[in-house]
Amino acid sequence: MKARCAHHFDDPDRFDIHRDHGVRHPGFGHGIPYCPGAPLARMETLVAVGKLIERFPELRLTVSPDTLTMRDSLLIHGPASLPIRLS
Repeated sequence: MKARCAHHFDDPDRFDIHRDHGVRHPGFGHGIPYCPGAPLARMETLVAVGKLIERFPELRLTVSPDTLTMRDSLLIHGPASLPIRLS
């Protein structure tokens, strides 16, 4: 069975760390090509951020929230950078 990315990559079923990724890969994607690992990645992020806050309870932004610039993307939401102080 051919991978769904057959129209993007030559020999898509072969693992190749040197593959040219110049084409847009579906990543987490939307609809049918949606990544089944996306919920796990989101849960891992929640756990990691929770542990970060637990470890550094004085964690604070180093800039005013209204100066943060947001990413210009339909797929990735959030700030382009998040300058913080850990202690």
